[in-house]
Amino acid sequence: MEKIIIFPPIPVVHVPITLFNSNKQAIDSKYILECNWFIDDEIVQSFNDNVDHHIGTQLKRTSSTSLLSLVTSIDQPKTLTYIPTLKDANKTLKVTCKFKSKILNLIPDTSIFQYEHKVLSSKSNSQREIYYLDNSLNHPNNNTINNNNFSSSKSNLGASLQNYRVIQYNILADGYVSKFIFPYCEPYALFYQYYRKYLIGKQILQYNPDIIGLQEVEDSYVDLFKEMEECGYVRSPPFSNCTGLPITPGAAQEGCVIFYRSSRFQVISHLLIRYQTINAQTCSVPNSILTLEQYQLLLQEPIFKPILEKVMPFTDHHTKHVLLLLQDKQTQRIFVAASIHNYWGSISKMEFNYQFQCLQIVILSMILENFLRSNQLPLDTGVVLCGDFNAGPESESYKFLSKGFFSDTAKITIPFQSPFIFKSIYSQLPYGEPRFTTYTKSFQGNIDQIFINNSFQTHSILDISDRSLYNEFGYLPSIVLGSDHILLLSDIELKK
Repeated sequence: MEKIIIFPPIPVVHVPITLFNSNKQAIDSKYILECNWFIDDEIVQSFNDNVDHHIGTQLKRTSSTSLLSLVTSIDQPKTLTYIPTLKDANKTLKVTCKFKSKILNLIPDTSIFQYEHKVLSSKSNSQREIYYLDNSLNHPNNNTINNNNFSSSKSNLGASLQNYRVIQYNILADGYVSKFIFPYCEPYALFYQYYRKYLIGKQILQYNPDIIGLQEVEDSYVDLFKEMEECGYVRSPPFSNCTGLPITPGAAQEGCVIFYRSSRFQVISHLLIRYQTINAQTCSVPNSILTLEQYQLLLQEPIFKPILEKVMPFTDHHTKHVLLLLQDKQTQRIFVAASIHNYWGSISKMEFNYQFQCLQIVILSMILENFLRSNQLPLDTGVVLCGDFNAGPESESYKFLSKGFFSDTAKITIPFQSPFIFKSIYSQLPYGEPRFTTYTKSFQGNIDQIFINNSFQTHSILDISDRSLYNEFGYLPSIVLGSDHILLLSDIELKK
């Protein structure tokens, strides 16, 4: 005897929900007499065997973690699958189905199936506060604005064509996901390919951004690439085009990506950075990302030398960054956008990973300087750095970006100096940097930032707000938020 189940068991905005039997087989429409879907008692979708004549499909067996992939891959009537919309959030979804019990071999009292549950959506999608940093954009009576209003508020930024909406988001690579790392998250909601793909793209696109810096993007995230392309965005070149270096066995194949609005920008130049390729030989080649002189200077630092020679050539973990030189199609003005993901390191221990992180920041500064000079641009050209820097305000890499040098506590003997001074956009909030930008059970802290140089000014910031927006289901990721990191967003202007 069979029983009918709804999967996923809890309806979430944007995530397809459909009918399965207890053997994890998709229900074929030929077994259904009638199926109705309601939102708050109003019918929104219906299937009737006497009206709709669809060709039945064979029952397909699948694992519990891949049920959702089956929902969109099998050739069954769309009326047997419902996708909740934003308008359905916090309303009650009801399903009533009448089955041909003799054919389906149902338990008699389940020949009529009923289901009812509230449609969930993350509170963070509607209750995050917006802070406006200039008087002309100040909305003292309306700081808490839902995502649709914030999207439309873009038009309130003034007539200047130099206003850009920027998003920073680490979307979590499947290669770093397991039930042991995130035991509090429902297993079916962990993997991008089977669940999180329905959340990530929609969460980004609801804000109508111009530039999106992402980290931990796998080449297999083709659904995201397609979704962004269909909405008018172009992706930075894939790292598979960068070099013929071998893939590190067992490593998660992920990297940084930038999406930009194709109607607004064109790419003048791009640079795919793989730290794994940096050595004396490659730096001796004309127009390399580092000069040989710069590489030799790095080798003179005792802390950096063993990393450069014995570690960096053999790891591609958090070492693939991207720079784009973008030109505004209307104003013809040019600026640099970057997506960065640095090594994790503990400031309290000054451990190896932390030293690697400091090395990455120095190299990034050198590469950025070379990139601008190679494009015959001054060093005060506008630059916006989106990144999971794995470092907070107290870290040496943060200090190097914001001050241009390391403090004495870094114990770095060579006085490296950067020609760039950056400001973290979120440091301009009334209370300063947020306490966290990632929220897992094992760690909550500020490690993601959007940095800008003095050629930009900040107009508004989407605040992190209270932790209650992220612990609805314990920690991140969850069934309503598809990453362990929090999306950052700001409206910035390229100064005249």
